[in-house]
Amino acid sequence: MLRSLSQHHSTHILAIVIYPNKHYLHFRSLERNIAKDLGNPQVSTTLIKQNDHVDSSSVNYGSSQPSPRRKSGKKKPSRLMSLDTFRGFSLTIMIFVNYGGGGYYFFDHSLWHGLTVADLVFPWFIWIMGVSMVFSYKGRSKDSFLSQLYQVVRRSIILFGLGLFGNNGRNVYTWRIPGVLQRFGVSYLVCALTELATSYLYQIDKPFVPKHRYLVFIHDLTNNWVQWIIMVTFTFLWLMITFLLPLDNGCPTGYLGPGGLVEGGNYKTCTGGAAAKIDNWILGKEHIYQGPTPRAMYHTGPYDPEGILGTLTSIVLCFLGVQCGRILTSYQSHKERIGRFLFWGVILGGIAAGLCGCQQNEGVIPVNKNLWSLSFILVMASFAFFLFSLFYVLCDVVHVWNGSPFRFPGMNSILVYMCSEVFQGFFPFSWTQQDDSHLKLLSANLVAVSVWVLLSYYWYRIGFFVKI
Repeated sequence: MLRSLSQHHSTHILAIVIYPNKHYLHFRSLERNIAKDLGNPQVSTTLIKQNDHVDSSSVNYGSSQPSPRRKSGKKKPSRLMSLDTFRGFSLTIMIFVNYGGGGYYFFDHSLWHGLTVADLVFPWFIWIMGVSMVFSYKGRSKDSFLSQLYQVVRRSIILFGLGLFGNNGRNVYTWRIPGVLQRFGVSYLVCALTELATSYLYQIDKPFVPKHRYLVFIHDLTNNWVQWIIMVTFTFLWLMITFLLPLDNGCPTGYLGPGGLVEGGNYKTCTGGAAAKIDNWILGKEHIYQGPTPRAMYHTGPYDPEGILGTLTSIVLCFLGVQCGRILTSYQSHKERIGRFLFWGVILGGIAAGLCGCQQNEGVIPVNKNLWSLSFILVMASFAFFLFSLFYVLCDVVHVWNGSPFRFPGMNSILVYMCSEVFQGFFPFSWTQQDDSHLKLLSANLVAVSVWVLLSYYWYRIGFFVKI
């Protein structure tokens, strides 16, 4: 059922809402400025400027009731533009890569170990989802536990369902189950439930008054120490399964290679090691990705880069985004925030460098997007902290850039992403060319991306957004 409601707000969105007793689509006016992890346009992530002392109870993080009027002389809270910009920047690159990236190898995914530009954007989205999650819970702090639980489960199911729809399964016997949005849904579900369950152990939405001076410097850690224990447990679980699970067909335990023709074909059926074994055992070979990146060169079998085992490390990556969000809510000054962004970027990057030995194919745990290896998610989080720091300074500190044009698709990312997938084969997003020169492919892909950016700007101008 579709219906249009027009109220006193000018912003109307297409909302996918599932009520306990009825299931339908409808239009609704956005009354609650709640942060949405995949790009709600009404995120009210408040920036408290240095020396602008505002009681936290008066800050509107998206609650259903408007915050009290500020006293004269107080600055009005501003939108965290850098997060929209980072999200839109990642989405723009993702669409460009998915449409062909001009045919350049560095805009294609790595064959196995190593990194290319194409490997960056999906993990960044996972990280950004974690950042937004912190503000989402700020906006729902007065909701009941069951209400928050319902919202978490509902959105996770919708994300997973949209992913299945995007896989375009015409045959239930070969329908691919894992996918990008499915990974989003599961990562969001686990991280959000962790946040929800532990929020009652300590009041993370209350002003922090340290009992000891040294606690001021680790407030972003003391506010989520339980979550850290859980995420470290997930990390050890990934390590134990990856390196200790016995494999079949003579494959060595702990194998991380692509299999196929690599190493003289001795490990032809070992592609992905433990990750592949788990997917084949639980999902079956018919329901995973049939065209992995190493298949053309190494003649490997089916393997899914969005499989089950890699979900453990993607959950950890999402939580590292939560850590960034906790920094934004725990510290008031730009100096404190930026310093901690850079600190986490250095620490995570250093650990990743130690694991992979700063080499493509060597080290204890190579950087590998297909496996979502531990070193991969750490280096992705490191890059995310550094890049977000840059956007934060440019957009929210010195205000020399308003994030255009990236912030427009960043405000409507779920709509732009789904439309880009559905209409990828239609003009003007793609067309048949007589030859596949880099210039023509690059031009076609740039036109397609530009059209989506322009459409997102148009939707922004008319106030049309999609939320789930």
